[in-house]
Amino acid sequence: MKTNILLLATLFLAFGMSAQVGINTTDPQTTLDVNGDFRVRAVPDNSATSDQYLVVDTDGYVRKTTFDISGTFITEFLGRSTSDDDSVPASTVISRINNIGGFFNQGNFNEAFSFFTPPVTANYRITMTITTRRLGSLAIPENYVFGFARSTGTSENAGQWVARFSILGSIVADAGFQGHTATFTAIVPLIASQSYYFGHAADTRIFAFTGGSTGSAPGTYYAIERLVQ
Repeated sequence: MKTNILLLATLFLAFGMSAQVGINTTDPQTTLDVNGDFRVRAVPDNSATSDQYLVVDTDGYVRKTTFDISGTFITEFLGRSTSDDDSVPASTVISRINNIGGFFNQGNFNEAFSFFTPPVTANYRITMTITTRRLGSLAIPENYVFGFARSTGTSENAGQWVARFSILGSIVADAGFQGHTATFTAIVPLIASQSYYFGHAADTRIFAFTGGSTGSAPGTYYAIERLVQ
């Protein structure tokens, strides 16, 4: 009889131990209670929009979020001009802006050739902050145009605008050595596997970030974000 009672007690103890497991704690409060850091060494990539996020509340409990990630933007590229860039003199092409370095680059922006290739066909938010001035080799136009273009040929300047904005010619012409700074944002559909680039009008210079004893010039910055629908 004593042997049976001992066996039952052992079984109940084993069941209790398996019901709640504590790591670095002798008093687990949940099925798995970890007192310390938590690390996962291998997490697979996933582009599914139906997945849910996990969050940690103030008591350390892990829970699923209830919000939908649809309608949010995923950053694909953040960068800036690393050196000044002069446009080609021809007014019939969209001059590609070169010498763009990334703060954040998921591999879809080719820094060597300043081209962006969308990972998927979707709507993208394009943001461009430019500092520019006129070079002075051509007559001043009514407007100077800047923006984002789709590559349409083998030449680096063969392209078609997909998003553009303009600045009055007189403003750019009178900008002086430090240039004129402006920002534009647009949401446009981009097609996967095609190539896109930031462009500027003929007879303009794009200024990179510059420093000095009296402060730094604004410079030129770029952002490409994908809308999750």
